Amino acid sequence: MLVADGTIALWWNRQRWRPGDPLRDALASVYRERVPDLAARHPGFPGLVGTVPAPGPVDQLAACPDFGPVTRSDFPWPEHYSPARYCELLRTQSDHRMLPAADLARLLDGVAAALEDAGGITVDYVAELSVARRR
Repeated sequence: MLVADGTIALWWNRQRWRPGDPLRDALASVYRERVPDLAARHPGFPGLVGTVPAPGPVDQLAACPDFGPVTRSDFPWPEHYSPARYCELLRTQSDHRMLPAADLARLLDGVAAALEDAGGITVDYVAELSVARRR
């Protein structure tokens, strides 16, 4: 579908937790306690599941003989969330949306309480961009 000499761009926004962040530990505890099945599927990354790198498509692009070298750029950006706003963000995540309503409510109550104690949360994101030109 891409014309010769055309460019393909693949990008993701990834969450980056700061090492040793006590809020991460508090949120992970809420997930383990209130939705252990969800926590077990994504260990170490409470909340947004987009934090686990998905290099598959980029690796496939790099290995494809139809494309030249892949160039990667990272663009870090922070976003501060109030407890209510962060819970609304979590409601948009497909694995959260699929939880039974009572489980989601219990989870979000626990997340909101942990974030209230911390005055909200600042999430460090990195927009990862991979670009290659078609030969």
